[in-house]
Amino acid sequence: MQITSIISWLRSQKAMRVVFSLVFFFVLFSLSIMFFCGGELYAGNKSKATRVILTADIDGKIEVDEFDCREKVFIYLEFRGLKKGTHKILASWIKPGGEEQQRSNVELEVKAEGKTYATWLWLKLSAGTGGGFFGDIDPTMGMEDFLGRWEVNLYIDEKFIIKKIFYVAC
Repeated sequence: MQITSIISWLRSQKAMRVVFSLVFFFVLFSLSIMFFCGGELYAGNKSKATRVILTADIDGKIEVDEFDCREKVFIYLEFRGLKKGTHKILASWIKPGGEEQQRSNVELEVKAEGKTYATWLWLKLSAGTGGGFFGDIDPTMGMEDFLGRWEVNLYIDEKFIIKKIFYVAC
């Protein structure tokens, strides 16, 4: 008799609402955990990269993802929550063919925990053979390997923190 009443209750609309509510709250809870934990970039246990932007203007820090082949590509970083001491920041610049073009390094000295620290790294695109002489006539001369989709992979203390995508055109 009890099994029959349990089965009939499970088939009722009230049971469906309870099950739906539980599933809905579980999904909502899971998404909120993903949003709040993944909303900032982690660079270790408690340290966070709170701002990572690509820019051609390091003074104005205007974020862009498309660059002219004659510009420098800056990546500006802000960190919060780093432990006291020296931290090594590395940017690995990957050109459109998938090959690493350059590595940029900087050491960040943290003197007090809990403060925000900022630094920047850059990539200077340089033309290949013949590009310098003919570059005024045709800016793409010698830049064929540099045009297209780039990525920069950022690390702090040898731990990956983020990949940023950008494009270079002439």
